[in-house]
Amino acid sequence: INKNHRLYIDFYTGNDNATLKDKGSELYYNTTMRWGNMLAAAHWEYEKGNNKVKQSVYYTGYYNRMQMRGKYDFRLPSGIYDFGYKIDAKIDNIDFGINVIKHHISPQDPEIDSYNIHKNSVRQQQAIELSGYAEYVGKITDNISYDIAIKGDYYHNSEENYSYSSLNPSASLTYKEAYLGELYFLYTNIQKYSILVDINKEIC
Repeated sequence: INKNHRLYIDFYTGNDNATLKDKGSELYYNTTMRWGNMLAAAHWEYEKGNNKVKQSVYYTGYYNRMQMRGKYDFRLPSGIYDFGYKIDAKIDNIDFGINVIKHHISPQDPEIDSYNIHKNSVRQQQAIELSGYAEYVGKITDNISYDIAIKGDYYHNSEENYSYSSLNPSASLTYKEAYLGELYFLYTNIQKYSILVDINKEIC
């Protein structure tokens, strides 16, 4: 737009198809598989001196469609579709950013039509993911610098009714010397999550 403002757009799409037929076997079948990706994003970037701001609005999607027709009709659809907003900024010695994502998830779950039996238990899931960070870099002397940062995460799945949140701080102290090289001390705290699934509930 001008020397301080830039606007650009990303777009990608791709699809694959596969087919497999066998009419000579007892379980004659006609199988088709389709899967693909799509990405679309708009970015606005501002830069002036030591200050820089970048904002993005984006969509990503992945889908998988498997279908078999014949003596048994079988389908296995799935997909993950995300809408998001992201901002990253640098103002002097401070970096910070926020990322908000709306997830729409279609887990793999078979759909079967055979012998008058129909199964279709696909459960659509909706989730919100929020993350943010802030970082400050400073100097004590010409040879000694420090870095203090914190990152926060929040995730909520409305369908399964669970959520988690965390704060992950970190700090480092770096000493640089022309002849000896670089020596640094680092502290960081990282939390990871795992989801326990009731197998009996899933089977039923």
